[in-house]
Amino acid sequence: MPNQIEADHDSLMTGNWIHLFTDGAVKFDAGLAASRGMACKQEGEWIVGFNLYLGLCTVFDAELWGVLDGITLIHERGYQKVMIHKDNLKVVKVIQDAYLTDSCSALLRRIHMSLQAIQHWKIKHVPRERNQVVDHLAKLATIRSTNMKIFEDIPEELVPIFEIDRIANSRL
Repeated sequence: MPNQIEADHDSLMTGNWIHLFTDGAVKFDAGLAASRGMACKQEGEWIVGFNLYLGLCTVFDAELWGVLDGITLIHERGYQKVMIHKDNLKVVKVIQDAYLTDSCSALLRRIHMSLQAIQHWKIKHVPRERNQVVDHLAKLATIRSTNMKIFEDIPEELVPIFEIDRIANSRL
């Protein structure tokens, strides 16, 4: 099987690996959930960012939607090697579980099916501090819009945060 499942940093990653940072969030007082993420090249160059209002759902499902949406965007752009960075260890472990193809969660089955379309993939846990751009993308979401907002270029207000994240993640 060409897919690789790892939680630890792999210093032998060669080729054009894409780094996908995703997150999910729920504003409990308002019952609003959103997924968001960004992808960059191994050298730190921005590829795409996104956010999507999800309505009512759990934090766990919002986190999974972020992964699925990010994988879909990467695959649509023709990339075949992705390192997924998550600051939610439970999500990392659930996606790593190779037996989840029999999961009762349709969302997890969709993630695994989408990952099968990617030539090589890995997933690892990262500290929340390395996910700052993704956290800020939520603030750019259109409230209650059912359309995914795509950022082909990095939003100007996120450039300083992106540079900080890029330096912090330069050891990817």
